[in-house]
Amino acid sequence: MFNLVRDPWIPVFRKGLMSLHDVFSAFGQLESFDAPVLETISLTRLLLCIATAALRPKTEQDWKECRNRIVTESLAYLDKYQSKFDLRGAFLQTPWVPKIGNRTLSSLMVACPSANSHLLFNHRTSIKWTEAQVALGLLTTQVFNSGGLLKSPVYTALGEEVHDEKIKDFSCGSPGSSTCVNILVTLIQGDTLLDTVHFNMIPENWVRQVPTMTLGKPVWEYGPFKTKGAEAQELSKSYLGNLVPLTRGIVIHEDDTVTMVGGAPVADYPEYREPMAAQYTIEKKQKKTSEFVDLYKRCSVSRAAWRDLEAILDLRQGPKGGIQLGAKGGVWALKHFIDSLSDHPKFTLLVGGFSCDKAKKEATPLWVYTLSAGMLNNDLLNLYAKFVGATEKGARILYGAAAACLCKERGETGKRKVDKTLDMIRSRSAEIYWPQMEALAMRVAQDLNDQRYQSEVRNLVKSAFIQAVPQLRPDSVAAGLLYIASASEQVEPQISMC
Repeated sequence: MFNLVRDPWIPVFRKGLMSLHDVFSAFGQLESFDAPVLETISLTRLLLCIATAALRPKTEQDWKECRNRIVTESLAYLDKYQSKFDLRGAFLQTPWVPKIGNRTLSSLMVACPSANSHLLFNHRTSIKWTEAQVALGLLTTQVFNSGGLLKSPVYTALGEEVHDEKIKDFSCGSPGSSTCVNILVTLIQGDTLLDTVHFNMIPENWVRQVPTMTLGKPVWEYGPFKTKGAEAQELSKSYLGNLVPLTRGIVIHEDDTVTMVGGAPVADYPEYREPMAAQYTIEKKQKKTSEFVDLYKRCSVSRAAWRDLEAILDLRQGPKGGIQLGAKGGVWALKHFIDSLSDHPKFTLLVGGFSCDKAKKEATPLWVYTLSAGMLNNDLLNLYAKFVGATEKGARILYGAAAACLCKERGETGKRKVDKTLDMIRSRSAEIYWPQMEALAMRVAQDLNDQRYQSEVRNLVKSAFIQAVPQLRPDSVAAGLLYIASASEQVEPQISMC
């Protein structure tokens, strides 16, 4: 029987595959995982869940003092629950669900489609999966609910009749899918895996700032439970229950068939607030009324995380001082650095996510940023937000310059209708512009009081435009440059006019 505590399955940088026991035993010497973005996030959340369940720090002071006990107490915890980490029919599974056998092992692999699961990276389906790959795939499937469209017959488990055919595709961001779907998941990276887990650990009194949330316990500490029962409801609002959720009811059988049905419910915001997410508020207008709605920052393949750093780092002061974690704001674990700037003058963020929109499912790149802890300051964040606003205005100007250029090239007047040529020019200019902006953003973050970036943004807009339209007439290119010059002086450029 393959067991995740004693058998190697975790890909570790420069070490190869290691078991959970070996990883915790060498925690202070291991640098990072050797895995793609979704797997890296999932593995970090698993180790964090184990360590938090083992130590259960209640206050910030408890957190500061527990680092030296993480290894010993996590290993003791794994010894206690080792049987819960058997791969076949135990770990992150619901063995009380009857055998349906509606999937194959490939359905657990986010990189390889099978049946109704979705393709991310390749088209191979006839693969002999190792137990290590199945274990990692199972973990990632549960954390990101990436198993695709869910169709199963009505079945009875623990005396409860379940109608999963009404649930359909959980991973499209529907309520109860997963707290990690469609959001920017942010982790703090340390020099070692021990530091990484410690930095991301949050004490129980932070969790309780959201009245409906509890620290709870991991899903593997529960016995069989009904999906509409009290234990399932308790699990849906607990921090540990959502760190590594049971978004799918999965059973891996010895014949390599897989039963996949609906999992445990997951509470939506505001009942549950994902600590690794950044949140912001928008005004939603409806006819004569409007309301303010809190949303998580969404992940996107085309939008790099540096454009959302202001939201990620934003930890607002509460009415009586201190950080009000339950309200609008950034990633909770960053509060550790606000409280100890002298000990941690810099920190490194790992940001990524799983973007899901109906049939379109994509894993974002893993963005890594090393920042000064001094940026955890409202005044500096406001300056950074102005910089991001300048880059986005530059993108809009670049967008309009392409239309102005084609209007001149074709002798047209008025609004330039979107066509393939215009799309091509805009796409090409964006591919040049945004990577340059990302490099500039990291420089600006080091000195936010230096406002000279404004002229550099204008120069990069012109440079990207010129590189995107080398085949057009000089007078057409000049028309685009004229648009850039005039629009740069406006508050909001009219992007669609010649």
